[in-house]
Amino acid sequence: MSHLEISPRVGCDRFARELRPSERLQLSRASFEVAVGMAERLSGGPGTGDRSDSGLLDSVAVREFQLSLLHVCSVLSGEIQGWIAAAVECALDHSADLGDIASVTGVSRTEAYERWRRDETTRASLIVLSQPWTDALCLDNDRYENDRGWWRVGSNVRHDARYAIVVVDRRVSRVYLIDPTGWEPDGSGGRWRFQAFGATPLTDKQVASAVTRGHLPARIGDYFPAPADRGCTPWRFANSSTIWNGPL
Repeated sequence: MSHLEISPRVGCDRFARELRPSERLQLSRASFEVAVGMAERLSGGPGTGDRSDSGLLDSVAVREFQLSLLHVCSVLSGEIQGWIAAAVECALDHSADLGDIASVTGVSRTEAYERWRRDETTRASLIVLSQPWTDALCLDNDRYENDRGWWRVGSNVRHDARYAIVVVDRRVSRVYLIDPTGWEPDGSGGRWRFQAFGATPLTDKQVASAVTRGHLPARIGDYFPAPADRGCTPWRFANSSTIWNGPL
């Protein structure tokens, strides 16, 4: 499996050092082992990958394993894009600039600007809250308290975010209209929770209306490519009617 080659970073000595070859190899092997293990689970049980490489499986079994591996890698890629988007927003909120982002991600400054610039038309306008499938077991009031926080969100996101979209198993489950004056810090000041107007989600009709006006990217029940595990990711509007998200 090929790997992304990151160009050497220039002028970034004050940040994390480059991975050593041995560390890159360790990361590659660990990631691949996780992906293969999950693909084996989906296709034929432990050892399927080894038997595929050794020619001990028939053509159908090899096909099923490789397709399972492709599926797992695709899901993992989506998760990583979500992590990248969250890390970029947090770094920008803590004095990093787009040159710093470009240097550590291996993209050009132009691409970093196109993907992550902040101006009056591309401010973070909502936050996406990923909740695991066990969310379905919660009572409504418990869901609201669980959705509110505590999240690591910077001052820019707290200032700009107007909606919170809750995604469960890649589907929009509920949407809150955030009270911009209602953010509360935890005891350490490192995490925050929001207050929603009415302390309740918007109705399906309200969400659909916001989508029509270009204020939201998805309706209740729509597919949404958010990370599967619990987390909070800022997302952006490109303008008032066309929406793009942080993870490209």
